[in-house]
Amino acid sequence: MKGILKREGAFTLIEILIALSILGLISGASFTLLTSADKAIESAKDNWMLQNDLIKAGEDIIKQVKTALYLEIGPTNMEENEEEDSYIFLQEGAIVHRQGEYERVIIDNDNLDYNINFRRIDGEEGNQLRDLLEFELSIDGREESITTAVMLANLPKQMEVIGTEGNAIYYLSTAEVGAMPATELSGFCFIATAAFGSPLDSSVVILREFRDQYLLTNNLGSRFVDIYYYLSPPLANLIADNDIFRFIVRVLLMPIVFFTYILLRYNLFGLFILFLLFAVLTLIIKRARLQFIEI
Repeated sequence: MKGILKREGAFTLIEILIALSILGLISGASFTLLTSADKAIESAKDNWMLQNDLIKAGEDIIKQVKTALYLEIGPTNMEENEEEDSYIFLQEGAIVHRQGEYERVIIDNDNLDYNINFRRIDGEEGNQLRDLLEFELSIDGREESITTAVMLANLPKQMEVIGTEGNAIYYLSTAEVGAMPATELSGFCFIATAAFGSPLDSSVVILREFRDQYLLTNNLGSRFVDIYYYLSPPLANLIADNDIFRFIVRVLLMPIVFFTYILLRYNLFGLFILFLLFAVLTLIIKRARLQFIEI
């Protein structure tokens, strides 16, 4: 007669207790990991939202000044001139744009204090470039910041940016821009963004953080990122326009996102613990299978 029988003495009380203890450890570790992951993802979302606000503010400032015929850098309390002139300045932790009697806030938050610093850019020979303005937006007590530059395409050839550095600018502008577009402020993980639907999705944020911490910090990783940015936009467009492709890519990316998260939060130690838990679970399953024999 053939059948599946349990071998006598297959499971002892000690083995059961050990298995339950390991299961408890795995469950506890998984719960702790998921809780930490949830908090980290929420924190990453908040950080990215603040960074995105800075990017939008930077784009707003570029839009305002890129048509300038005249621009002067100075302190916040710089003397105002004609009523139709324009100013961008720091006021009680907010960035403000004023044109004549009209005033609006570019970026503000009741719980945060923003900073802005305008400066000239040095050329290759140490000479300051006459028609380029660089500025940095940051937040007091936080790491989020952006630094970008804009070319003043309509600045007359005999003119140059006045001043060296300050947290306010005064400028005169025209209605139309002459040439050079504004500098791009940031890039995204194109394929991941297309698959998950938003650059703010927690999975995209994790992959971007991995790129910044592990890939862009070495030559090999930077070369990989350059190749990725060259090849990925057409693929991203294809994925974004097809729900089936988006689903497939999300499924393929999830294991990468998981292991990337472990590496970011717990470094190599986290990967070692994950491998150890996987090995123990495999041994338990193998041990259980050996308890049954076919006779």
